[in-house]
Formats: sequence, structure tokens, C-alpha cells
Amino acid sequence: MGLERDGLEGWYSPASTRVDDQPDLPHLHGTYWPEAVYLSNRVLTIRGFHAAGIGSGSSLSAARLRDRVAALVGEVVMVTVDDPAGPRHVTGYVADAPGIDRLSERRSKFSLVISCPDPLKYGPRVDYSVSGASVLVLNSGTGPVAPVLTVSSRVTVVDVQLGGSRVRWSGAADSLLLDLGDGRPLGPDGQETGVLIYADALRVPPGEHRLTVTCDGSLTVSVRSGWK
Repeated sequence: MGLERDGLEGWYSPASTRVDDQPDLPHLHGTYWPEAVYLSNRVLTIRGFHAAGIGSGSSLSAARLRDRVAALVGEVVMVTVDDPAGPRHVTGYVADAPGIDRLSERRSKFSLVISCPDPLKYGPRVDYSVSGASVLVLNSGTGPVAPVLTVSSRVTVVDVQLGGSRVRWSGAADSLLLDLGDGRPLGPDGQETGVLIYADALRVPPGEHRLTVTCDGSLTVSVRSGWK
């Protein structure tokens, strides 16, 4: 399998914007300014080809290709692109029936449409060990990202603040995983544990930022840079 020339659409352009209804300005041009401007789903179209090996049965090879591509419909997939900017990835689902065309006895082509509810493209995760009351983290991208908090020891309290946003967890667990993207505090058994006293939408904007931290366990803050 391979990627057609210019066979990746929607990766190098940003997602479109989404705003709430904007009433018309009375007796004036334009509309009221929206309360917030959001990004819509990123939609990728991947166009590829498949070439059967020498001696392969062309009909069987084409049938296997159809099965492999059709099996992706409705499934969660990760798309990673490694180019001069470095590896970046998105996660989405195959949102449309894939197109499969047989071009010759040994060659077929296919297309996949992937919808990514989170439109940001993410780089590799960087872990920052916390040894005091604060930690300096870096988001080298262009969009705000949600950090992941991991406590690898006994813990009863985790409190993280950035700007006016605050997340505070209280409970008792032998370890803790708290992804601030979904806000679910998971214990060592993978089940939700403890309670979130403060649960603001804490995001790390582009650039370097210092998080204020209180934790009675061994805390690691993980950040993946994100690009629009």
C-alpha cells in the first residue's frame, strides 16, 4: 500500500471555525460579535493505492483490500504524519463509506474520510517531574493543550493552577491518572476514584508556562504540543 501523490487532504490546512448564532445588528451592517469562536472537526481525506505482489492472485488481493478498508468504517484510528516539522498525529474515526476502485489486474485505489473531533495535531509527549511547588512546561505549538497528571505513589491531594484556572482532586489512591482533557481521575484499577473539588478547563497555551502545584505524591505533568 502507498499514498497517492497529494493524497493527504486536510492535514496542512486548519480546521474551519464554528460560532453560535449571530443576530443581525439592527439598522446596521453585519452581526453581533459571537460569544466564542471554536474550531470544527478536522476532516482528513486519505487517497492511497494497493499493488498486488508478483504471483499474487489479483481477484483475491482485491477482495482482501476491500475487507481491510471496509473494516475501518466506524473505527477509531490514529493518523501520524512525519515530515520536516517532525511527527504529529490526530485521532479520529472513519466517517464515510470508503471508496475502492480496481484499476488493473494488480492495482487498486482507495480513499478514506476521517473525522477528528479534536482538530489539533499533537507532537510527542514530554514529561515534567514535579519536585517543588511549581513546574515549568512548554507548549511549542499554536493551540492550547490539556496536560495529563500522573501520580505514581500513594496520594490524597493534587492541586494544579494556571492563570485563573484550577483543578483540585481529593481522595485516597495508590496511584492516579488525571487527563485534564476528559477530567476523569482514574485509580490503579482503571476506575474513577476520589472527587474533583475544582474542575476548571485548564489548558496550557502556546509558549512556556509555570504551573502552581500541590501534591503529596510523586507527580509528573505530561504535555503534548498542539498545532491548529
